[in-house]
Amino acid sequence: MLRNLNSEMSNDVAGVSRSVHRAACPLLDIPVGGTGFVPSVSFRRQLTVRKRKLKKAGVTFKWVAPQEMDEHVLKSQASLHQACWRTKATSSNFTVDQLDLHRKLVE
Repeated sequence: MLRNLNSEMSNDVAGVSRSVHRAACPLLDIPVGGTGFVPSVSFRRQLTVRKRKLKKAGVTFKWVAPQEMDEHVLKSQASLHQACWRTKATSSNFTVDQLDLHRKLVE
């Protein structure tokens, strides 16, 4: 079952699928350059504290454009996702067993 399948992708699976639910993803327009959007003092404080904790733990983030997604990135992402769910003592459906689906999504 593919929930919330967008109309562009539904053409690829039209013969073997049926829509069971449709929901629009909410969007928040955050203007660039600080115009219009002013986060609360509490929110800014939370961001500062969390950034400091992540930096201290050696965590860094890197944007990977869709065309740059490769096998290493997909496997790393699945591994990190599984590790996160293990710390919560629960399971997830995003495992290395589903990498074929994610490879197709990258295509």
